[in-house]
Amino acid sequence: MAVWRPPCKIPNHRRPPASLRWIACLAAAAATLQGGTLRYSFREYGPGQGLGNVATSAIVQDTRHYIWVGTQSGLYRYDGTSFRQIGELGVLASLDIAALAAGPNGEVWIGSSRSISIARGEQIETIDVGQDFSITYNGSFSLDRQGRLYAASSVGLVRVDGSSPGHPSIQWISRAPSFGVHVDAAGIVWFGCATDLCRYDGRQVEQVGASAGLPRDNWDSMISDLAGDLWVRSVRRLYVLRHGAGKAERQDQDLPFSTPTASTLGILPHGELAVPTDDGLMILHDGKRQMIGRESGLAGEAVAATLVDHENSVWLAVRGAGVQRWLGYRKWEAWTRTGGLPNDTIWAVRRDSTGGLWVGSSGGVSLL
Repeated sequence: MAVWRPPCKIPNHRRPPASLRWIACLAAAAATLQGGTLRYSFREYGPGQGLGNVATSAIVQDTRHYIWVGTQSGLYRYDGTSFRQIGELGVLASLDIAALAAGPNGEVWIGSSRSISIARGEQIETIDVGQDFSITYNGSFSLDRQGRLYAASSVGLVRVDGSSPGHPSIQWISRAPSFGVHVDAAGIVWFGCATDLCRYDGRQVEQVGASAGLPRDNWDSMISDLAGDLWVRSVRRLYVLRHGAGKAERQDQDLPFSTPTASTLGILPHGELAVPTDDGLMILHDGKRQMIGRESGLAGEAVAATLVDHENSVWLAVRGAGVQRWLGYRKWEAWTRTGGLPNDTIWAVRRDSTGGLWVGSSGGVSLL
Protein backbone atom coordinates (compact mmCIF):
# COMPACT_ATOMS: atom_id res chain seq x y z
CA MET A 1 0.00 0.00 0.00
CA ALA A 2 1.33 3.43 -0.95
CA VAL A 3 1.18 6.02 1.81
CA TRP A 4 1.03 9.63 0.70
CA ARG A 5 3.11 12.10 2.71
CA PRO A 6 2.44 15.83 2.44
CA PRO A 7 5.19 17.56 0.48
CA CYS A 8 5.13 20.60 2.81
CA LYS A 9 6.18 21.00 6.43
CA ILE A 10 4.81 23.47 8.98
CA PRO A 11 6.56 24.04 12.35
CA ASN A 12 4.66 22.52 15.32
CA HIS A 13 4.21 25.81 17.17
CA ARG A 14 2.54 27.38 14.12
CA ARG A 15 0.42 24.45 12.96
CA PRO A 16 -3.27 25.08 12.32
CA PRO A 17 -5.86 22.32 12.87
CA ALA A 18 -5.15 19.06 11.06
CA SER A 19 -7.93 19.53 8.50
CA LEU A 20 -6.52 22.91 7.47
CA ARG A 21 -2.98 21.51 7.30
CA TRP A 22 -4.09 18.91 4.79
CA ILE A 23 -5.94 21.48 2.71
CA ALA A 24 -2.87 23.74 2.65
CA CYS A 25 -0.57 20.89 1.68
CA LEU A 26 -2.93 19.64 -1.02
CA ALA A 27 -3.22 23.14 -2.45
CA ALA A 28 0.54 23.56 -2.48
CA ALA A 29 1.04 20.22 -4.15
CA ALA A 30 -1.77 20.77 -6.64
CA ALA A 31 -0.19 24.01 -7.78
CA THR A 32 2.78 22.08 -9.15
CA LEU A 33 0.89 20.97 -12.27
CA GLN A 34 -1.58 23.72 -13.03
CA GLY A 35 -0.50 25.28 -16.33
CA GLY A 36 1.59 22.23 -17.26
CA THR A 37 1.92 20.97 -20.82
CA LEU A 38 -0.21 18.09 -22.06
CA ARG A 39 1.56 15.40 -24.04
CA TYR A 40 0.08 13.47 -26.94
CA SER A 41 1.12 10.42 -28.91
CA PHE A 42 2.35 10.69 -32.48
CA ARG A 43 3.54 8.03 -34.86
CA GLU A 44 6.47 9.10 -37.02
CA TYR A 45 6.93 8.22 -40.70
CA GLY A 46 10.29 8.76 -42.33
CA PRO A 47 13.02 6.91 -44.26
CA GLY A 48 12.28 3.70 -42.36
CA GLN A 49 8.80 3.66 -43.88
CA GLY A 50 10.02 4.55 -47.37
CA LEU A 51 9.70 8.33 -47.18
CA GLY A 52 12.91 9.29 -48.93
CA ASN A 53 12.89 12.94 -47.91
CA VAL A 54 11.71 14.36 -44.58
CA ALA A 55 11.49 17.96 -45.83
CA THR A 56 7.74 17.62 -46.35
CA SER A 57 5.60 20.43 -47.75
CA ALA A 58 2.12 19.08 -48.56
CA ILE A 59 -0.14 16.13 -47.71
CA VAL A 60 -3.52 14.93 -49.06
CA GLN A 61 -5.59 11.74 -49.22
CA ASP A 62 -7.26 10.59 -52.43
CA THR A 63 -10.66 8.92 -52.75
CA ARG A 64 -9.03 5.48 -52.69
CA HIS A 65 -7.52 6.36 -49.31
CA TYR A 66 -3.90 6.58 -50.47
CA ILE A 67 -2.00 9.37 -48.73
CA TRP A 68 0.20 11.53 -50.93
CA VAL A 69 3.08 13.60 -49.59
CA GLY A 70 5.06 16.28 -51.40
CA THR A 71 8.67 16.89 -50.40
CA GLN A 72 11.53 19.04 -51.62
CA SER A 73 12.90 16.15 -53.66
CA GLY A 74 9.99 14.00 -54.70
CA LEU A 75 6.37 12.86 -54.51
CA TYR A 76 5.45 9.89 -52.30
CA ARG A 77 2.35 7.73 -51.85
CA TYR A 78 1.47 5.77 -48.71
CA ASP A 79 -0.60 2.59 -49.04
CA GLY A 80 -1.14 1.92 -45.34
CA THR A 81 2.10 0.00 -44.99
CA SER A 82 4.89 2.00 -46.59
CA PHE A 83 5.67 4.99 -48.78
CA ARG A 84 6.76 4.72 -52.40
CA GLN A 85 8.01 7.44 -54.69
CA ILE A 86 5.73 8.27 -57.60
CA GLY A 87 7.13 10.01 -60.66
CA GLU A 88 10.75 10.65 -61.53
CA LEU A 89 12.47 13.74 -62.83
CA GLY A 90 11.44 13.92 -66.46
CA VAL A 91 7.98 12.60 -65.73
CA LEU A 92 7.64 15.53 -63.34
CA ALA A 93 9.23 18.78 -64.50
CA SER A 94 10.55 19.30 -60.96
CA LEU A 95 10.77 17.12 -57.87
CA ASP A 96 10.36 20.14 -55.58
CA ILE A 97 6.68 19.59 -54.76
CA ALA A 98 4.95 22.62 -53.26
CA ALA A 99 1.22 21.88 -53.44
CA LEU A 100 -1.18 18.93 -53.72
CA ALA A 101 -4.95 18.61 -54.15
CA ALA A 102 -7.09 15.45 -54.29
CA GLY A 103 -9.86 15.35 -56.89
CA PRO A 104 -13.28 13.66 -56.73
CA ASN A 105 -12.38 10.74 -59.03
CA GLY A 106 -9.15 9.57 -57.44
CA GLU A 107 -6.89 11.99 -59.31
CA VAL A 108 -4.24 14.04 -57.50
CA TRP A 109 -3.07 17.45 -58.68
CA ILE A 110 0.63 18.18 -58.22
CA GLY A 111 2.18 21.64 -58.11
CA SER A 112 5.95 22.05 -58.35
CA SER A 113 8.37 24.90 -58.84
CA ARG A 114 8.02 24.44 -62.62
CA SER A 115 4.74 22.74 -63.47
CA ILE A 116 1.19 21.59 -62.76
CA SER A 117 0.61 17.86 -63.21
CA ILE A 118 -2.21 15.41 -62.58
CA ALA A 119 -1.73 11.85 -61.37
CA ARG A 120 -4.26 9.16 -62.18
CA GLY A 121 -2.97 6.16 -60.30
CA GLU A 122 0.71 6.08 -61.24
CA GLN A 123 0.18 7.77 -64.61
CA ILE A 124 1.20 11.43 -64.54
CA GLU A 125 0.19 14.05 -67.09
CA THR A 126 1.85 17.47 -67.12
CA ILE A 127 -0.47 20.35 -67.95
CA ASP A 128 0.64 22.93 -70.49
CA VAL A 129 -0.76 26.28 -69.37
CA GLY A 130 0.86 28.20 -72.20
CA GLN A 131 3.72 29.92 -70.38
CA ASP A 132 6.45 29.52 -67.78
CA PHE A 133 5.39 29.88 -64.15
CA SER A 134 6.05 28.45 -60.70
CA ILE A 135 3.95 27.10 -57.83
CA THR A 136 5.60 28.16 -54.58
CA TYR A 137 3.03 27.83 -51.79
CA ASN A 138 1.33 24.74 -50.37
CA GLY A 139 -1.87 26.81 -50.20
CA SER A 140 -1.74 27.43 -53.97
CA PHE A 141 -4.30 24.75 -54.96
CA SER A 142 -8.05 24.52 -54.44
CA LEU A 143 -10.81 22.58 -56.21
CA ASP A 144 -14.39 23.58 -56.95
CA ARG A 145 -17.40 21.25 -56.84
CA GLN A 146 -16.83 20.24 -60.46
CA GLY A 147 -13.32 19.07 -59.64
CA ARG A 148 -11.70 21.93 -61.53
CA LEU A 149 -8.38 23.12 -60.17
CA TYR A 150 -7.67 26.73 -59.27
CA ALA A 151 -3.91 27.26 -59.08
CA ALA A 152 -2.24 30.40 -57.76
CA SER A 153 1.07 30.91 -59.57
CA SER A 154 3.84 33.44 -60.03
CA VAL A 155 2.08 34.81 -63.12
CA GLY A 156 -1.55 34.69 -62.04
CA LEU A 157 -4.53 32.53 -61.12
CA VAL A 158 -5.39 29.78 -63.59
CA ARG A 159 -8.33 27.37 -63.72
CA VAL A 160 -7.67 23.90 -65.12
CA ASP A 161 -10.35 21.37 -66.08
CA GLY A 162 -8.64 17.99 -66.36
CA SER A 163 -11.74 15.85 -66.77
CA SER A 164 -10.68 14.83 -70.30
CA PRO A 165 -7.24 13.15 -70.06
CA GLY A 166 -4.86 14.64 -72.58
CA HIS A 167 -7.17 17.54 -73.36
CA PRO A 168 -7.20 19.93 -70.39
CA SER A 169 -9.18 23.16 -70.52
CA ILE A 170 -7.23 26.24 -69.40
CA GLN A 171 -8.61 29.62 -68.33
CA TRP A 172 -6.60 32.43 -66.78
CA ILE A 173 -8.69 34.23 -64.15
CA SER A 174 -6.12 36.85 -63.16
CA ARG A 175 -2.69 37.87 -64.42
CA ALA A 176 -1.57 39.35 -61.10
CA PRO A 177 1.05 37.29 -59.22
CA SER A 178 -1.03 35.03 -56.96
CA PHE A 179 -0.35 33.25 -53.68
CA GLY A 180 -2.94 31.24 -51.74
CA VAL A 181 -6.36 30.26 -53.16
CA HIS A 182 -9.55 28.85 -51.65
CA VAL A 183 -12.94 27.96 -53.11
CA ASP A 184 -15.66 28.33 -50.47
CA ALA A 185 -18.91 26.37 -50.14
CA ALA A 186 -20.78 28.88 -52.30
CA GLY A 187 -18.26 28.54 -55.11
CA ILE A 188 -16.63 31.93 -54.51
CA VAL A 189 -12.90 31.88 -55.22
CA TRP A 190 -10.68 33.82 -52.81
CA PHE A 191 -7.02 34.34 -53.61
CA GLY A 192 -4.02 36.44 -52.76
CA CYS A 193 -3.46 38.80 -55.71
CA ALA A 194 -0.18 40.71 -55.52
CA THR A 195 -0.46 42.35 -52.06
CA ASP A 196 -4.27 42.30 -51.84
CA LEU A 197 -7.05 39.76 -51.26
CA CYS A 198 -9.21 39.15 -54.32
CA ARG A 199 -12.62 37.57 -54.85
CA TYR A 200 -13.86 35.85 -58.02
CA ASP A 201 -17.57 35.08 -58.37
CA GLY A 202 -17.39 33.35 -61.74
CA ARG A 203 -17.81 36.60 -63.67
CA GLN A 204 -15.28 39.13 -62.45
CA VAL A 205 -12.36 39.59 -60.08
CA GLU A 206 -12.77 42.13 -57.27
CA GLN A 207 -10.09 43.40 -54.91
CA VAL A 208 -11.58 43.26 -51.41
CA GLY A 209 -8.67 43.24 -48.97
CA ALA A 210 -8.23 46.98 -48.51
CA SER A 211 -11.95 47.62 -48.04
CA ALA A 212 -12.06 44.82 -45.43
CA GLY A 213 -9.23 46.43 -43.49
CA LEU A 214 -6.52 43.94 -44.43
CA PRO A 215 -2.99 45.34 -44.59
CA ARG A 216 -0.97 44.96 -47.76
CA ASP A 217 0.67 41.53 -47.72
CA ASN A 218 1.18 38.30 -49.64
CA TRP A 219 -1.82 36.24 -48.52
CA ASP A 220 -0.47 32.70 -48.84
CA SER A 221 -3.32 30.60 -47.42
CA MET A 222 -7.05 30.93 -46.74
CA ILE A 223 -9.84 28.62 -45.61
CA SER A 224 -13.49 28.72 -44.53
CA ASP A 225 -14.41 27.28 -41.13
CA LEU A 226 -17.64 25.47 -40.25
CA ALA A 227 -19.37 28.77 -39.46
CA GLY A 228 -18.57 30.13 -42.91
CA ASP A 229 -15.94 32.58 -41.63
CA LEU A 230 -12.97 33.14 -43.94
CA TRP A 231 -9.48 32.93 -42.43
CA VAL A 232 -6.50 34.36 -44.30
CA ARG A 233 -2.84 34.32 -43.40
CA SER A 234 0.59 35.46 -44.49
CA VAL A 235 4.01 34.69 -43.04
CA ARG A 236 3.40 37.02 -40.09
CA ARG A 237 -0.32 37.77 -40.07
CA LEU A 238 -3.63 35.97 -39.45
CA TYR A 239 -7.07 37.57 -39.97
CA VAL A 240 -10.67 36.37 -40.02
CA LEU A 241 -13.48 37.83 -42.08
CA ARG A 242 -16.67 36.81 -40.29
CA HIS A 243 -19.57 35.67 -42.41
CA GLY A 244 -21.65 38.73 -43.24
CA ALA A 245 -19.17 41.15 -41.70
CA GLY A 246 -17.52 43.97 -43.60
CA LYS A 247 -14.27 44.21 -41.70
CA ALA A 248 -11.60 41.62 -40.97
CA GLU A 249 -10.46 40.93 -37.41
CA ARG A 250 -6.82 40.49 -36.47
CA GLN A 251 -6.06 37.10 -34.87
CA ASP A 252 -2.27 36.87 -34.92
CA GLN A 253 -1.46 38.06 -31.41
CA ASP A 254 1.40 35.86 -30.08
CA LEU A 255 1.26 33.73 -33.23
CA PRO A 256 4.70 32.45 -34.28
CA PHE A 257 5.85 33.05 -37.84
CA SER A 258 5.68 30.49 -40.63
CA THR A 259 8.66 30.81 -42.96
CA PRO A 260 9.83 30.94 -45.70
CA THR A 261 6.18 30.87 -46.81
CA ALA A 262 3.01 30.72 -44.78
CA SER A 263 1.96 27.10 -44.31
CA THR A 264 -1.57 26.15 -45.30
CA LEU A 265 -4.46 26.49 -42.87
CA GLY A 266 -6.63 23.47 -42.09
CA ILE A 267 -9.83 22.42 -40.31
CA LEU A 268 -9.57 19.63 -37.72
CA PRO A 269 -12.24 16.98 -36.86
CA HIS A 270 -14.18 19.10 -34.35
CA GLY A 271 -14.07 22.30 -36.39
CA GLU A 272 -10.86 23.63 -34.86
CA LEU A 273 -8.67 25.86 -37.01
CA ALA A 274 -5.20 24.41 -37.58
CA VAL A 275 -2.50 27.06 -38.02
CA PRO A 276 0.91 25.54 -38.82
CA THR A 277 3.86 27.62 -37.57
CA ASP A 278 7.62 27.32 -37.20
CA ASP A 279 7.11 26.51 -33.50
CA GLY A 280 4.47 23.82 -33.92
CA LEU A 281 0.78 23.56 -34.68
CA MET A 282 -1.42 26.29 -33.23
CA ILE A 283 -5.04 25.17 -32.70
CA LEU A 284 -7.77 27.80 -32.37
CA HIS A 285 -11.24 26.88 -31.12
CA ASP A 286 -13.96 28.77 -29.26
CA GLY A 287 -11.64 31.68 -28.59
CA LYS A 288 -8.94 29.48 -27.06
CA ARG A 289 -5.47 28.68 -28.37
CA GLN A 290 -3.26 25.67 -27.88
CA MET A 291 0.25 25.16 -29.22
CA ILE A 292 1.29 21.61 -30.09
CA GLY A 293 5.08 21.43 -30.29
CA ARG A 294 7.99 19.38 -29.04
CA GLU A 295 6.86 19.64 -25.42
CA SER A 296 3.53 18.11 -26.48
CA GLY A 297 5.20 15.10 -28.08
CA LEU A 298 5.64 16.36 -31.64
CA ALA A 299 8.93 15.42 -33.31
CA GLY A 300 9.99 18.63 -35.00
CA GLU A 301 8.30 22.00 -34.92
CA ALA A 302 8.02 23.50 -38.41
CA VAL A 303 4.59 22.19 -39.39
CA ALA A 304 3.82 22.64 -43.09
CA ALA A 305 0.33 21.18 -43.47
CA THR A 306 -2.35 19.03 -41.84
CA LEU A 307 -4.64 16.30 -43.14
CA VAL A 308 -7.81 14.79 -41.68
CA ASP A 309 -8.19 11.37 -43.30
CA HIS A 310 -11.35 9.35 -44.01
CA GLU A 311 -11.24 7.94 -40.45
CA ASN A 312 -10.87 11.41 -38.89
CA SER A 313 -7.25 10.74 -37.97
CA VAL A 314 -5.01 13.81 -38.02
CA TRP A 315 -1.75 13.77 -39.99
CA LEU A 316 0.93 16.45 -40.01
CA ALA A 317 3.61 17.19 -42.59
CA VAL A 318 6.55 18.55 -40.61
CA ARG A 319 9.49 20.15 -42.39
CA GLY A 320 12.62 18.22 -41.45
CA ALA A 321 10.70 15.55 -39.50
CA GLY A 322 8.66 13.80 -42.20
CA VAL A 323 5.05 12.86 -41.54
CA GLN A 324 3.42 12.32 -38.15
CA ARG A 325 0.05 10.85 -37.29
CA TRP A 326 -1.71 12.02 -34.14
CA LEU A 327 -2.82 8.89 -32.29
CA GLY A 328 -6.20 9.12 -30.56
CA TYR A 329 -6.79 12.76 -31.46
CA ARG A 330 -8.66 14.43 -28.56
CA LYS A 331 -9.24 11.00 -27.01
CA TRP A 332 -5.93 10.46 -25.24
CA GLU A 333 -3.93 12.98 -23.24
CA ALA A 334 -0.91 12.48 -21.00
CA TRP A 335 0.84 14.38 -18.27
CA THR A 336 4.47 13.68 -17.45
CA ARG A 337 7.26 15.24 -15.44
CA THR A 338 8.32 17.32 -18.43
CA GLY A 339 4.84 18.83 -18.47
CA GLY A 340 4.81 19.73 -14.77
CA LEU A 341 3.92 16.48 -12.97
CA PRO A 342 6.16 16.09 -9.88
CA ASN A 343 7.02 12.48 -10.75
CA ASP A 344 6.16 9.94 -13.44
CA THR A 345 5.39 7.18 -10.94
CA ILE A 346 1.63 7.33 -10.29
CA TRP A 347 0.07 5.70 -7.24
CA ALA A 348 -3.50 6.94 -7.23
CA VAL A 349 -5.99 8.92 -9.31
CA ARG A 350 -9.25 10.33 -7.94
CA ARG A 351 -11.84 12.80 -9.22
CA ASP A 352 -13.51 15.17 -6.73
CA SER A 353 -17.10 16.43 -6.65
CA THR A 354 -16.23 19.53 -8.69
CA GLY A 355 -14.68 17.54 -11.54
CA GLY A 356 -11.07 18.13 -10.52
CA LEU A 357 -8.72 15.19 -11.10
CA TRP A 358 -6.26 14.52 -8.26
CA VAL A 359 -3.12 12.53 -9.01
CA GLY A 360 -0.88 11.08 -6.34
CA SER A 361 2.67 10.39 -7.48
CA SER A 362 6.00 9.70 -5.82
CA GLY A 363 6.63 13.43 -5.90
CA GLY A 364 3.39 14.58 -4.28
CA VAL A 365 -0.19 15.39 -5.22
CA SER A 366 -1.28 17.27 -8.31
CA LEU A 367 -4.61 18.69 -9.39
CA LEU A 368 -5.42 18.56 -13.10
